[in-house]
Amino acid sequence: MSAGASEGQASKEALFTQVAEQYAGFFGTWLMNVGRRAGLFETLRAEGPLTEEALAAKLGYELRYARTWCRGAYAFELLTHDPEAGYALAPHVQEVLLDPSDPSFMGGRAEFFPMLTADFEMYPERLVDGGLYPFSARPPELVTTMQAAARADAPNAIRNVLPSVPGLVDRLAAGGRILDAGCGAGYGLAAFVEAFPAADVVGIEIDSASVAAARERASEQATVEQVHLLEAGLRDEFDLVWANISLSHTWGSGADAFAALAAAARPGGFVLCSDVPYAEAIEELRSTSGRLFTGVTVYVSLLGFELLTPTELLRRMDESGLEDVRIVDQPARTRMMALGRKP
Repeated sequence: MSAGASEGQASKEALFTQVAEQYAGFFGTWLMNVGRRAGLFETLRAEGPLTEEALAAKLGYELRYARTWCRGAYAFELLTHDPEAGYALAPHVQEVLLDPSDPSFMGGRAEFFPMLTADFEMYPERLVDGGLYPFSARPPELVTTMQAAARADAPNAIRNVLPSVPGLVDRLAAGGRILDAGCGAGYGLAAFVEAFPAADVVGIEIDSASVAAARERASEQATVEQVHLLEAGLRDEFDLVWANISLSHTWGSGADAFAALAAAARPGGFVLCSDVPYAEAIEELRSTSGRLFTGVTVYVSLLGFELLTPTELLRRMDESGLEDVRIVDQPARTRMMALGRKP
């Protein structure tokens, strides 16, 4: 066999393996989805290790189905197995799949990603007609599930980003004003209210169901208004303006959105943009994060928006008139958080 033929065969085998792994990942996503929705992970966290029989009996489930799930979750290294004691959560499953306060939390995506089936089903048609699939046309539960998947972001920013600015935490704690621009169902608002009980916390959102949920979740301390960022007329009002995935999911990433965020901050205040980091170079797409975020671009593009690279995000914040713009190091690898100060 010639060297060229050997290399071609090796490449074919490598591609076959990669394709098979992607198909396997489809099943892994659903195993995580079922494990979270059916309480299997939670039960093993609270009472594991448990045998297949004990787990099925504890939850009143059919043994055959419980066994199928346990062995699948073990195959994906989500569970450990002892021949006598049974199954237990693998190391760090608690933080990554079950604890929304942990910056590494990815559990909510197990519910959200399978709900994007309609996006991929219609994509061939949108290639032809160029149409959109806005949130207003989607089932309400998709929107709330997406927002729940992102609920670790504000606590992460409060704990790991805001302290990087000398005096900012004290300023907010003493009664500063905070704007959540695209507050969704209010998970971020609730986090800011808890962290800064003396602050004046305001959220704006365009989805009516999300506004209702945010008002209920954020308590009486937060004010929630149903208004578009570009129509809110906010100017020189806030010590902190927080925009979490709203540039890629709600307002778009045009110059007008960045200008409105900057305008809302008072002189000396800060704008903190948190979003999905897209690859700087096409070669970087050939990575786990590159493939994950490229998948995100499919549904984001159907909203009519796009993901920004870190360089693009910094440039657009800088062009809005903000100063000292920088990406702040923080532990969530599915987010980039860029901070800028209004002069």
